[in-house]
Amino acid sequence: MVRFYGLPGRKCPICKNEVFFATDVDYNAHMKTHWKNTRKNNGEYMPADLNPQLARMLSIVGTMIKDGYRYTLIDNVIWRKKVEATF
Repeated sequence: MVRFYGLPGRKCPICKNEVFFATDVDYNAHMKTHWKNTRKNNGEYMPADLNPQLARMLSIVGTMIKDGYRYTLIDNVIWRKKVEATF
C-alpha cells in the first residue's frame, strides 16, 4: 500500500536542497541513494553528519534493528547490515 504525504510532501533530512516526496515509495527509494556499499558488499555505511538524528540515537542505544537492518555507530560512521530472518 502506498502512503501519500500531504502538501508540500516529505522532505529529505539529508539533502541540502529542497527535495520533497509525495509518497513513501519515492521517499524510501531516494533515501537508499545516501548509503554506500562496503568493499566486500556485506553492508552499507554513511558519514554520521549526514544523518545526525540517527547518529544521536545510536550513540545512546548502541545498536538497533529497524526496517530489516541492524544499525551501529562506529567512529562517526553509521553502518547498517541486512538482518537475516530467523524462524
